[in-house]
Amino acid sequence: LFIFLNLFACLALVRAVRIWIRSPQRQRMILWYVALALIALNAPLALFFYRPFDPSFLEIPPWFLRVFFYPATAWLATIIFFFIIAGPPTLILTVARALTWLSKKLPRNGCNNAEAAVVTQGKTTLSRREFLTGSAGILIPGIYGVAAYGVYGNLDELDISEEYAVPIPYLPQSLEGLTIVQLSDLHVGPYIREKELQYLVSRTNELHPDLVVITGDILDRHLSSISDTVRGLTGIKASLGVFAVLGNHDISSDRYSYSARYRGGINIAEGLKSIGIHTLRNEAVYFGSRQDRLALLGLDWLSYSPGSRSFFSYQQTLTQQQLRRLAAEAG
Repeated sequence: LFIFLNLFACLALVRAVRIWIRSPQRQRMILWYVALALIALNAPLALFFYRPFDPSFLEIPPWFLRVFFYPATAWLATIIFFFIIAGPPTLILTVARALTWLSKKLPRNGCNNAEAAVVTQGKTTLSRREFLTGSAGILIPGIYGVAAYGVYGNLDELDISEEYAVPIPYLPQSLEGLTIVQLSDLHVGPYIREKELQYLVSRTNELHPDLVVITGDILDRHLSSISDTVRGLTGIKASLGVFAVLGNHDISSDRYSYSARYRGGINIAEGLKSIGIHTLRNEAVYFGSRQDRLALLGLDWLSYSPGSRSFFSYQQTLTQQQLRRLAAEAG
């Protein structure tokens, strides 16, 4: 898919150059620069998608990532978005051209071959088709500019949502005003490291939450990031505790650890436990007692085969089974 998206964008750029630049010499020069730019942007992505190289990413200085890998990240966003907006019209145009070509090949009554031949000389204006297909490639530099601004413009920024009040029927009076901070999709790895997590912890502690929940995808790609995770999250505080669940990236990163109850994620859960973060793995914890009791439920990513195509699919049946079991245990 990555190669296909690049090829689609590359063909659009080549088409734009050939349509809008008439000089053959200038065409060759611009296409040479385009080729160099594509190589420079795709080389870091090729390394990123080569999983055996993952541990080496953690050794790369952050400044190097910002100079060489962040532009590549913006390029990946560019080719995805470009295909979304240009793919359907291109498909329609291709089908229309194929139908037109077939119609010309079919024999027609009363059609004189001499009349069917048309010779155009001295053409200086663009046809509607050339204008549309040539303009598509021009969108790519603009999309890339927006994507690059999104990548670099959000560096060192932490998105904190506004405070939401969630009404819960029959909530015990003792739990009225309970505050919860949710941290989601940390994706600790090449781009998010100890320094970024320490800033996250300081902002979280400033909110003085009663409860902190970390809702999955703590690690991005590789188990070697657990050391940065543990050091970065050390010191996070909440009066009722800090709890976490594992997402698909976590199970995939720690896929080879096993226990009697769990498959995958063992090392991550143990690392979090060492700094006081309890990982809920298809289990519940309770706050208060009797009528004032509140249950906090946590489910694993319930697909345990990272190599299968269904690994990233939501397992609705398994989720419902686990929720019914936990509800029965809670009484």
